[in-house]
Amino acid sequence: MERNVSKIDEEIHRRAIGALRHFKEHGDSRFLSELVKEFPRSNRQKAFIQWVRAFTQLEWVPRLARFRGATGRDEIDVAAASVKPHWEYKEWRHPRRHVSGTAFDGDKFVESVVEELRANIAAVSFESLAHLEQQLALMMSKKRRHREFEKNG
Repeated sequence: MERNVSKIDEEIHRRAIGALRHFKEHGDSRFLSELVKEFPRSNRQKAFIQWVRAFTQLEWVPRLARFRGATGRDEIDVAAASVKPHWEYKEWRHPRRHVSGTAFDGDKFVESVVEELRANIAAVSFESLAHLEQQLALMMSKKRRHREFEKNG
């Protein structure tokens, strides 16, 4: 997925490469740890931590809010890290189209599932569709009984 890169992301990447180079040369990971703390606790922070882990043997320790480990520094490929920035490690998600404000909208959810299935039907096994059909039939039966109960009391 292509993405417009913000100036802030470019600046963070530039600083991250400097911090990675510093770690490789001196074994000091504090600058990498400080960069993690600049991100909100979000998918972006997780992506940055994954980026660091991809190019080092450092492990993020949440309770200490820092990276630990200093082995394998000679194997760090700063050039490779330069061309594969942290945002490429971000987990991309579709917007939650089945939510109106903060309330769950069941009809929107069903429509989004149907659209996704139609668009990706070749990737869905016959067995999964049969299971879905069975589960939908059970839900419809339960929904009909509930509606009858509400209607007749």
